[in-house]
Amino acid sequence: MDFNLNNKHTESLLVSFLGNKNQEKYLNYFRALSFYRLKVSWHWPAFFFTAFWLMYRRMWFGAVLYLITPFVFGFIALAARGSSGEVVASIITALGTAIYYISPPLIANYLYYLKFENEASKAQELFPENKENQINYLRDTGGTTSLLTMVFVAVPLYFGLNLLMIFILKNMIRV
Repeated sequence: MDFNLNNKHTESLLVSFLGNKNQEKYLNYFRALSFYRLKVSWHWPAFFFTAFWLMYRRMWFGAVLYLITPFVFGFIALAARGSSGEVVASIITALGTAIYYISPPLIANYLYYLKFENEASKAQELFPENKENQINYLRDTGGTTSLLTMVFVAVPLYFGLNLLMIFILKNMIRV
């Protein structure tokens, strides 16, 4: 669904979804995205702290996917090293690393906008005639993760997935 950000109700849905943290910054970006159809921009927090930014903005699936990605490239590089040699493995590693670090900050704002569109569509399906319930739904599903959740869920998830993948890779290399 394509949302018209010039519509007062859509704007109120977006404001409810964004919460108070950096609201004006995202409103400006989403307006530009809507007007210019601009999908690529630069997002510094997503460059330096991608997984934590995704978790902070409640994009949990994206965070898990981001944390698993280097190990997928690692598995592919290990397989290539065994069958095609060191050069191919090195190329895969270099390309994987570039994609891993450069892609997220280029599309972070757009991913966040897609999350808004998805949640706003759900809100409108769940509460087609009740705008107040739509706003409340977006207030609950959008915004940011609390500091407490970040400390007790996001940080253990981050380190737990990394430890699991290190264990898996360590056992694969021995074989």
